Order: sequence, then structure tokens, then C-alpha cells
Amino acid sequence: MPSDRQRLLDRPHEEPAGSPPADAGTADAGTARSGPAAGTDAARPDGDPDKTATPDNAAPDGPATARPARWAPALCGVALLLVAAAFAGGRSQASWAMGAYWAGQLLLVSAAGAACLLPRISPAGRTGALFGFTAAQFLIKVAYSPVHVKFADELQHWQTTLGMLDSGRLFPTNHSLPISPVFPGLEILTVVVMKTTGLSFFPAALVVCGASTMLLTAAVLLLVRQMTPRWDVVALVTLVYLCNPNHGFFTSMYLYTTPALPLLVLALAQAVSLLRDPRRPVGRVALGLVCAGGVLVTHHLTMVVCLVLLATIAVSAALVRPVRRSAAALGALAAGSVALSVAWVALVAPDTVGYLGGPLLALGETFTQFGAVESGQVAGAASSKPLVETAFSLAAILVLAGAAGLLGLWSWRRRERWLAVLLIGVAGLEALIVIIRVVSPRGEELAGRSPAYVTLVVAAVLGLGLHRLPAAVRRGRVWLAGAAAALLVLFVGGITAGWPPNWLRLPGTYHAAGYEAAVDAHTLQLGWWSREHLPAGGRFISDFGNQTVLGTIGGLDPVNSPAPMFYRPEFDWGDRSMVQDLEIRYVVVDHRITLAPPARGTFFIGDPPEGGTDTSGPFPAASLTKFDTTQGTGIVFDDGTIRVYDLSNSRYAW
Repeated sequence: MPSDRQRLLDRPHEEPAGSPPADAGTADAGTARSGPAAGTDAARPDGDPDKTATPDNAAPDGPATARPARWAPALCGVALLLVAAAFAGGRSQASWAMGAYWAGQLLLVSAAGAACLLPRISPAGRTGALFGFTAAQFLIKVAYSPVHVKFADELQHWQTTLGMLDSGRLFPTNHSLPISPVFPGLEILTVVVMKTTGLSFFPAALVVCGASTMLLTAAVLLLVRQMTPRWDVVALVTLVYLCNPNHGFFTSMYLYTTPALPLLVLALAQAVSLLRDPRRPVGRVALGLVCAGGVLVTHHLTMVVCLVLLATIAVSAALVRPVRRSAAALGALAAGSVALSVAWVALVAPDTVGYLGGPLLALGETFTQFGAVESGQVAGAASSKPLVETAFSLAAILVLAGAAGLLGLWSWRRRERWLAVLLIGVAGLEALIVIIRVVSPRGEELAGRSPAYVTLVVAAVLGLGLHRLPAAVRRGRVWLAGAAAALLVLFVGGITAGWPPNWLRLPGTYHAAGYEAAVDAHTLQLGWWSREHLPAGGRFISDFGNQTVLGTIGGLDPVNSPAPMFYRPEFDWGDRSMVQDLEIRYVVVDHRITLAPPARGTFFIGDPPEGGTDTSGPFPAASLTKFDTTQGTGIVFDDGTIRVYDLSNSRYAW
């Protein structure tokens, strides 16, 4: 009988000399080999008939039966061209653009899915398809904005990078995202690339983000490979992760999440390696600490996730007898990561505790305000989506939860209780996301942030479950059809639940205060003009679109919740108190907000106007004229579309 550790971890065995490469294809049930030479479940004499079949890592006809699948990266390239053409069509308002977009996206997932699911594809073929898929996704994001960064979060990190370059110091001031400078990993990498290559900011940012995105795919492959030696399972589970809603755009952006995620996965890979084999742990503990240290100086939230996962693995190792020998090394890795994080937060980033307090309170509200959702309460909420997109977004989560739950029940029947608990646990985690998304006031926002982390855990555990499925099951037509359909739902649901939302999916249409759709030549011109002519840190109020640019490129200090001051039809003494208490100097008026309703539900960040003012339509133009008639108000910028008022000598400041 195999040892408890072997049963628990199912460690991959060495391939015997002369055997075909792993995952060279699948064998028919009648050609199954017996004995330990196969190096996987066939080597486990535990009496289970399912485990005496030939592993699908071996091919009866030898290495010649393995196919490289060179067509998969090529098809991914064609898919990229289709989506890029759709974006170009969107900018010219072409009617065919949306059809071309979906055709390209479906071709992309079909190419990668076929390479992962078809039998007798070599490990190199499957891996090449996954990297082709990742590269295409990253370049699709680049094609959306090929000249400069324009997403709100990207502009905030651009401001930190500009601050580093302008000041020549590590922790510059960033009024738009004050926490960013004390987690400078992304910006340090970018500045290093700029200094060593001579590249300007935008191409250097693309290098950093592209390398981070490709490294993430490699890290997930490495992590899942620790779970199973079967390359078909490794590839499939990795693709499941790459279909999560955050991967296509969010974790490809110029954000501190982008380089932090692959470092998180690499740290977890060291932990799982120690769990499998506790011998000679020093090197892996050291490497794990280096990766965890890279996470903690790059992104606060990923740092928290890293600490939670490492601590969970260490505690589990201490409690589960078959892997208790790994507990000391895992405890050292977790304790060292906690010590590094505490030191960084205490010495460099003490504001992190308060900054993360907001999301924690929001999470608490999620569980105390079930059923309190109001239509339009959250920008981009599910209620504002087309019904079919909402269905796909929820179906993608249910597919993962259902797959994990079914594998969990199957494992329970096989008396692999530890695996059943893991699988049913992650199924419950996915189901909880559905509940949060549907019934919580901030559910869409909170659920939208979780897939980058939750899907990683789900995919890793699914790898353990799929590894134990009999090879005959994973060769059948029903399995292939079901897996292909599941991948399709996951991918389409990832797009509909991810970024951009449906009304921003194609670039080219201007939307006042509409995230990146509000960043155009007018706002960019104002941003750079402000950086050169207005004092850094000057306090201002504006609509969302201009606030994003002025608070980043412009270097000004935004004041949230300006809606009451904007919506009042004339000068008000309450506004005067607000201006003086918050030291507001500038008011930015973009007259385009009077032309159409706010696509994101509101023109402004923060609290809505008082008195039940209707904010569903275009902004009332009469409310903007008060800034022209208020005594002492000066105009410092006016391009015919956007006007900037200086309140320093006006009645607001008296």
C-alpha cells in the first residue's frame, strides 16, 4: 500500500529511461500497461481498478504520436487581429465591429481549448497554446489603447512613476492614490527599464506589464504541475485560470496587481513543493521569502492574500499527520513572510492598515445588508447589463462551483475525504461569490475584485481532483464536449463579468465621466496644461473623467463628493463653507456632461446630491452658469469645451 503522504499529495514520479515524454497522448483502455514503470497512478498498488489504467501521459506508439499543435499560437494570432480590427472599427463606428470582436474572442478560446483538450498533443504544444493565448489577451488590451495608458487605475500609477522621475526619490506624493508610492514595485521596474533601455514611459510600461503577464502564466503552470504530472490536466486547469474575468484586461494593466500576482503564485509554488517533499527545504524557503517579499513591496491586497494562503498551508501541514514533516519549513516560510510584511507596513507604509479598513468594512456590509441592492446603486451593476451577459457572468461562476462540487462528491465516494473537503470547500467559495454579487449593495464591486485570487485556489484544487479521474473518462467524447462547453462559458462569462463593461467594450465612443471613454484629447490637454501651469497639490472638484486626469497627470488634489455643489442652481453659503473647509481652489466644468446621461450612473465620485435630485439625465446646464456669475471667480483655462475656474478671489473664498 502507498504511504499516507503519497496518497495525500500524489507526488509525480520520475519517468523511466526510454519512456515516451509526458502527455505524449492517450492510450486505449486495452493497451494499458501494468507495473510501476508508467510513473503515475499505475504505480500505486492500492487495488483501485481505475488506477491500473495507462496514464494519459504515455502513448503506446512512442514519441512520434505526440503532436506539437503549432496551429494553436497561429490561430491565437488570427484572433488577435480580428479583435484589433474590431477595435479599429469601433473607433469609426462600424456596424460590423462587435461581430468581429466576438468572432475573434471565440476563435481565441477555441484554439487554446482545443490544444488543451485534444489527445496526443505534446506538453510543448499545450504550453505554447497557453502562452499564445496569454500573449493575445495582453495585446488585445494594448490594441484597446495603443498610444498611451488611459484606464483610471493606470493613470494613478503613471502619476507615481512621473513623481519618481521628477523628484528622483522613491516615495513621491500621489494625491490621486496616496497608497501607491509606498508599494513601488511596479514603478521601480518601469523606471529601471526606462533607464537601462532609453525607452519612454509607455513602451517601458508595456514591457513590464507584458513580461508580468507571461510570467503569471508560467507561474500558474508551475504551481499546477506540483499538483499533477498529467500535462493534459495541467494545461486544462491553467486555461481555466486564464479565463477568469480579471485576466483579460485588469491584470494586464499598468497596476501594482500585475507584477504582484506572478510573485504570489511563485511563492505558493514553493509552499506546495515543500508540502510534497520536505527534504532540503532551505533553498525553497529562501526563494519563497524572496517572492513573498516582492509581493509585499508591490501590492498591499496581494500581500494580504499571500500571507493568508501561506499561513493556511502551514497550519494545515501542522494538523494533517501525513504532511506534518513539512510543517517546520512551511511555518518558517509563513512566519518569515509575516515578519517582512509587518516590518514594511510599520516602517514604510503605516497607512496601509487604514487604507485596507475600507474594503474590510465593505466586506462586513456584504454580510449584514443582504437584499439591500438598489437598481443603479453600483456603476456597472448586473442590473444594468443585458440579460444574456448577466446570465453568462453568473453561469461562469456556477460552472466552476459545479465542477468542484461534482469532483468533491466523487472523491467522497472514493473515501478520499481530504480531497472531497477541499473540492466542496472551493465550490462553496464560488457559490458565495454568486450570493455576494446578487444580494449585496457592493456585491458587483467586491465580487469583481476576487477572481484573480479565488480562481487560482479553485484551479489548483481542481487540478488535484481531475488528476484522479480515470484516463478512460478524460478520453471520452462526453468529457471532451462537456469540458469544451465549460471552457466556453468560463471565457465568455469572464468577458461579460470583467472589464470593460458592455458599453465600453469597443473603444471610440466618448462618454462624459465614463471611465476611459472620458479620456480624450481635451482631458489630456488639460492634464498636461495643469501640470505645467497650476501649483502641484491644488485642491479641485470636477466630474469623474476630468478628476481622473487632473489628479494623475495634472498633479492636483481631487476632492470627492462634489455633486451637491455642482447641482445647486446658484451660489450657496453652504458651498462657501465647503470650499473653505476643504480648501477647494479650482472648479473644472466640462460642458459635455450637459449633452447625455451619465453612462456609469453618475457624473461624480462620492455622495449624490441632496434632496433627491434626479441624476439619471444630462446635467442641467443652468447649474453650471453660476460659476460665471459668482463675483470674483476667475477663468484660468478654457478650450471651448472644458473651463477651469479659480475660486481663490471669489465669494466662495471670502
